Amino acid sequence: MRRKLLELSLTSATHHRRSVYVVWAALMVVSVICLAWFGLGVDTSRQGMVGENDPDSRRFRAFGREFGATLNNVVVIDGENPEQNRKFADLLAHELRRRTDSIGAVIYRIEPKQFQPFALLYADKESLQSFYDLTTALGDLKWDSKDPVVITGLTDVIRRLNENLAKLEDGETEGLGHLADIQLDIVKTTDAVSKTFGVLRDALTIPDWSELALVSEHHREKLTSAGVDDHGYLSSHDGKLVFLFVQPASDSDQSEALRAFTDEILKTIDSIPHPELQVGVTGYPATIAAEMRLMIRDVIGTSIASVILVMLIFAIAYRSVVTTAIAMIPLVVGIIVTLGLCAATIGQINMLSSAFFSFLVGLGIDFSIHIIARFREERANGVDATDAITTTLMGTGIGVFTGGMTTIAAFLAAAYSDFTGMVELGLLSAAGLLFVLAAALTLLPCVLVSLSLRHRQGTTNLPHPTSINSPNEKTQKNRKSTQRWILITAVVATVGIGTLIRPLEFSFDVAELLPDDEPALLALQQLREENVFSPDFAAVVTDSVAHAQELGAALSKRPDLVARVESIATYLPPTDPEKEQLLTLVSKKLNQLPQLEFSLPKSHQSDTLVAELDKLAAYAELDLPLTLRVHKQERFLSVVQKIALECKQTAEALRKVDSDTLSKYVARFDVILDGIMNDALTTIRSGKVHMVVQDLPDELLQTYWRKRETGEQRFAVRVFPKGSIADPQFMARFREFVVPLAPDITGLPITYLAWGNLLRDGLERSAILAICAIILLVFIDFRTIRHTILAILPLFVGTVWMVGLMNLLSIGYNFANIVAIPLILGIGVDSGVHMVHRLREGVTPHLLVKTAGKAITISSLTTVAAFGALGAAQHRGLQSLGQTLVLGVIACLIASVVVLPALLGLRKDSNIRS
Repeated sequence: MRRKLLELSLTSATHHRRSVYVVWAALMVVSVICLAWFGLGVDTSRQGMVGENDPDSRRFRAFGREFGATLNNVVVIDGENPEQNRKFADLLAHELRRRTDSIGAVIYRIEPKQFQPFALLYADKESLQSFYDLTTALGDLKWDSKDPVVITGLTDVIRRLNENLAKLEDGETEGLGHLADIQLDIVKTTDAVSKTFGVLRDALTIPDWSELALVSEHHREKLTSAGVDDHGYLSSHDGKLVFLFVQPASDSDQSEALRAFTDEILKTIDSIPHPELQVGVTGYPATIAAEMRLMIRDVIGTSIASVILVMLIFAIAYRSVVTTAIAMIPLVVGIIVTLGLCAATIGQINMLSSAFFSFLVGLGIDFSIHIIARFREERANGVDATDAITTTLMGTGIGVFTGGMTTIAAFLAAAYSDFTGMVELGLLSAAGLLFVLAAALTLLPCVLVSLSLRHRQGTTNLPHPTSINSPNEKTQKNRKSTQRWILITAVVATVGIGTLIRPLEFSFDVAELLPDDEPALLALQQLREENVFSPDFAAVVTDSVAHAQELGAALSKRPDLVARVESIATYLPPTDPEKEQLLTLVSKKLNQLPQLEFSLPKSHQSDTLVAELDKLAAYAELDLPLTLRVHKQERFLSVVQKIALECKQTAEALRKVDSDTLSKYVARFDVILDGIMNDALTTIRSGKVHMVVQDLPDELLQTYWRKRETGEQRFAVRVFPKGSIADPQFMARFREFVVPLAPDITGLPITYLAWGNLLRDGLERSAILAICAIILLVFIDFRTIRHTILAILPLFVGTVWMVGLMNLLSIGYNFANIVAIPLILGIGVDSGVHMVHRLREGVTPHLLVKTAGKAITISSLTTVAAFGALGAAQHRGLQSLGQTLVLGVIACLIASVVVLPALLGLRKDSNIRS
């Protein structure tokens, strides 16, 4: 069948050239019409490379649609002044929220005052017991009236305390008798006094202060450990980084939508002056947008460089611009027809399958090179055009056909995968190579014959390679020795390099593909260093807070794998029956006391506050200790002494602040104190002993909670890995631990690992199929096991060298450079097939390099030129693809033109025509 097809091609080239031109012209016209009519889009979604039916992808998309976190961008504000960072965050959040056409939500701050009414619910049991004891003792005191006790500001609190101490000094000591019955822990009481005055001193002397300082220490630690500062901003522990989480208005993960979303954030940032701040944007959308921007720029630049290099190689090898143009004809025709077919059938290609264009350029040009090289060789030996094309097609054409079909088979085998990107890549590359091969075997011979007949080119007097005199005995002996050393070296190198081969493990982490100085990557590294805000979390959805708590406890049992677990339960006070009972009792006791109410004073005079503090210090230092000793209450002396010291230190600190500024601080403190005390007392008096989900701030609810129209509640649980998601071995252990506990878990760590496994399994399966198909096709061509093994040898050696050297040179596997594997399979077997075919035509081994070896070298160099330019790309995926291809092409070239001829030269029957 193969020979009949070549004979038909020969007949067309010699007698029906016009018909061939018409057929191909018609195909190109139809293809151009299809491209114009249907169009050809690019699915730039990473999930588009996997397919909609993949269960891990479905869970990932479902979580993204429900909670939106997977498509968040994060703005990282970096500055030395925390207050300035927060001000810029407020301005930026305000501006971003105005852009509702592209931005859905901005989360950057949790209002501390929303926790203040529930502060006591977060206290430990010991603190609650002490508070209960205090309310019990106060309830035992004699109260003259049940009317509300109204306190007007901080100064009024200290003034009232001084008035009561003055009554003690005047002999009104009835209350001290009741104090004897109060069971207070003196150490705890002293500490409480110290902390209270410390908070007061900070509030009135430090500008960078907020209401969270008045929230219970237990809850404050809970919030700060989750990345919330004293002002409620999402920030680093030192306050030098503030983070804004920005959700898009659209749920599309196409790179165009993600890039537009990211650009809108960047434009908004640029519109607000921030000379002393470094502001970066990162997250899944930002990194994808950066990757696509780099890829477009690199592909255009490297494509231009590749075309120039390929043309230069042709010009040097053939010294003819016309020959270069002729060689491009099958390639151009095949690409146009393939694009038209693609537009009329699938309509779009994904990020991975878009590489088929580069494959056609790198591989398709080889068909033309071998045909042109053989045709020129025959013409150089005085053969006319008709006979030259006959010899070319019936000789080299057989190798071109076999080499092309084996390469096509390799790509079809790659299509046998569950990874949609590889399926499309394999099918499109196979279809494209088939069209290019058909054009090379039909259209190219017609062009060569037509030009030869038109120009009647003269022939040169070069001797036919097979007619060169045989070497003498000494030369032949030296040649045999050299061939032996070549084979020994090749065997040692193959075995040694083969030991370096590592298992196929892929990382889908985009950070592995971006250059080190990419702004989105630098901001991502800052996020990962502040592990609390790392986007590399796994996620599972539960239907209750209790289940979220149970799951969090179970997942936290492996601190070597799980850094922490976060959910809505992280921010709710834990359920404790004993605490709830204490809170109920406290509520009852408070209701027996006069109602305490706070109100704001009409004016704030700082000098009055300082005077009252001095008076309090004097009472505590001189008068009150004497009164306590008289009434034998010495156990309170330590507390009184502590009060005296703290009062003196606070008054001293306040004197250092100018009067107007201090008045502003006092006014702010009164506002905060009024809100906290009234809210907290109202909550406790109401008897509320636990919080519900809806009591939490909206920012937390948007992140961790959803309520469906059916009333069903959904809670997100985030699981942060202890290691890097770029480490497949660690992620395999992480997945092995978390999946049994949460079978529906998703998120970037889980999904990326699943995609990597999917790609690896598909490649392994495809590689086995490809090798089987290649062996079968080569055997059908040669019909002998011996020649089949010889033809496949360069493929085997070159592949071993390439994969082993990748490990030696630290070139990792990624979804960009793995597409080099089908290409190397095609190059390696194609070169070996051509070498063995020329051997079977009667060419001696030492002349193979001068005949078929020349065409193989030129085709390999053009491939190196086509893909080697990628090694200069900034996109590290394209860069690694170029490096991998250069390694593989050079390895196969050496195996074809050095190792294989050396092996053939040692065979006794190597010069016998088959």
